Amino acid sequence: MKRYAHQIGAVFYMIWGVLHIRSALGVYAASTAMPPGMEDVGGWLFQGAWNMLWMAVASIVVAAVYNWKNRPVGYWVNLVLVSLASMGFIFAVLAPGYVPLEKGLIGPVVWLLAVAFSTIGYRGERV
Repeated sequence: MKRYAHQIGAVFYMIWGVLHIRSALGVYAASTAMPPGMEDVGGWLFQGAWNMLWMAVASIVVAAVYNWKNRPVGYWVNLVLVSLASMGFIFAVLAPGYVPLEKGLIGPVVWLLAVAFSTIGYRGERV
C-alpha cells in the first residue's frame, strides 16, 4: 500500500475538490436567492462561492498533475491549500454549529485522509 499511498492521497484530494465544487454551486444558488435588501449578503456569498470553486478546481488539478506522480510541489501546494480551506471551514462554520456535524464532517474527513495518504507516499519515497 505504501507504494500507491500518494495516488490514494491524490484521489482523496480530487474527491475533496468535487465535494467543494458541489458546495460552491450550492452557495452560488443561495447568493442568487437573496431577497431584496440583502444584496450585500448575496455579494459576499457569491464571492465565497467563487473562491470555493477555484480552490476546489486547483486542488483537483494539482492532485491529477503533481500528487499522482508524487511530486514535492504537489504535496506542498495541496497540503497548504486544502488544509487552510478545511481549517477555515472547521473554525468558522463547523465549530460554531452553523452546519450539523453529520453533514459538515465529510469534507474534513476526506481532507485528513488525503493528507495522511499523500504524506505516507511522500515520506515513503524519500526515506
